[in-house]
Amino acid sequence: MTVRVIDAALLAEIQTGDFAPILLFKFEFDSGELRLWNGFRDLIFNSETYTGSGSFLAISKVEETQNLKASNLTLTLTGINASIISIAITEDYQGRPFTMWIGMMDSAGALVGTPLLIFKGEMDVMTLVDDGTTATIQLKVENDLVSLNRAKEFRYNDEDQELDFPGDRIFEFIPSL
Repeated sequence: MTVRVIDAALLAEIQTGDFAPILLFKFEFDSGELRLWNGFRDLIFNSETYTGSGSFLAISKVEETQNLKASNLTLTLTGINASIISIAITEDYQGRPFTMWIGMMDSAGALVGTPLLIFKGEMDVMTLVDDGTTATIQLKVENDLVSLNRAKEFRYNDEDQELDFPGDRIFEFIPSL
């Protein structure tokens, strides 16, 4: 489990009991970043503009354990505009960075303190369903620890050695032995 430091202003707002939680999402594509949040207007966070996308249909539970393991998250977005659908259809998304924060808004609608990073990982599988009236995108994302589960392929040959250490000739004559 990660030790999290909560911004003092955010903690104070939570203790008042008069706040509204918000979620911010950053999807990093080759063509640029898509930044959304679950509100209805633009929001500035970390000198970046997050576009209000209304309410998301569903977000799976963000899981943290004391064990070191890869976890995933599923986002379901509905009622999205054509530009986001275009990104879903045309962009190469698999393995691209995804980040999610939770923050608070005060009763005046202002962002309180610094939102807390709650998930960082890679986009994995995206499913688009368009029934003619409403488009829904379901996106599965995996946290950064998923790379620990992937096999690392390395061979003890001249070609692989040259990739990591150009000019190193230690494996050059191994095949002739």
